[in-house]
Amino acid sequence: MGKTLPVALSVFVLVVPAAATMGVLAATGSAASASARSANLAVSGAVAGGERTIEASHPVVFVFTMRNRGPGDVDSSADLGYVSVRNGTVTDQLCVFSTGASFNADSPQCEYGALGVGQAGRMTLVVQPRTDVTDFLVSVKVCSSNESGIHDPVASNDCVTRSVRAF
Repeated sequence: MGKTLPVALSVFVLVVPAAATMGVLAATGSAASASARSANLAVSGAVAGGERTIEASHPVVFVFTMRNRGPGDVDSSADLGYVSVRNGTVTDQLCVFSTGASFNADSPQCEYGALGVGQAGRMTLVVQPRTDVTDFLVSVKVCSSNESGIHDPVASNDCVTRSVRAF
């Protein structure tokens, strides 16, 4: 009979993603990030003028900023609103876009709409302290949110509380 020679066969399989998938992979770097959008809406705030104490009969101005730190845009409704006010009453509220244009608030929210990466919205609150007590803290807590349901990966910076002592 004849000799039998061993033969090794190699099989190569080439998988080619659809064109739409290739575009998503090129834009985001991975298929996983294409489906999981997120935007870090970070809130900061201060008492205007850096005041630490005020007379209880004088109003105090608080300024809060919400900045989109990315990685994605908020495409429909980025909101900044006050959640609580202690020992005072909000007497005026002003909302300002990144462009400097302002609008009247839909109290207690400033509804900015779309907010791209790096863009910010600012909210100014005028608070009249209580006048029936002395030596107390006037404080305001403000939080960011978005109605589009985009995940915020850093919940620890979504809210901030600022205070000033009234005497």
